[in-house]
Amino acid sequence: MSANRLDGPDGGPRVADVRLYDYRTDELVVRHVDLASGRVVKSERAKGTQPMASVEELRHAVGLILADGRLGPALRASYKNAAGREPSSAADIHTRGHIFLAPQAAGASNAASVAKCGDQRCFSVNLKLPNGTWMETGRIVINMSTQRVITLNR
Repeated sequence: MSANRLDGPDGGPRVADVRLYDYRTDELVVRHVDLASGRVVKSERAKGTQPMASVEELRHAVGLILADGRLGPALRASYKNAAGREPSSAADIHTRGHIFLAPQAAGASNAASVAKCGDQRCFSVNLKLPNGTWMETGRIVINMSTQRVITLNR
């Protein structure tokens, strides 16, 4: 979820635009809230567009990687090598994330596995270890709509 505060035109009411992603319908929801009354004055829904990844979503994405039978042990081992201990939770791992769209998988032999990314909410992530190094994660895609982690074959 993200929010922007906007001053009303010509001294009109101040409004906040609150953006969130509805995973049930794979839609961006924008609610315009009158800040004086706290009322939602307008609500819009749109498919095929997405807000930036929130901190909570990125932590959840890292949790999905940690739970993955192949990627999780490798991430834990890399973290332990850098920090001297395993991560206690996904919040221990510094993460940057980006919206991933299906065309970005061009050339991957399993591109079909991410063909719905864009219609569904997918991320690519960069993971930073405690020693300052960044893990190679360029082939990992997290489909937040289906709760699946996909490694692209390139």
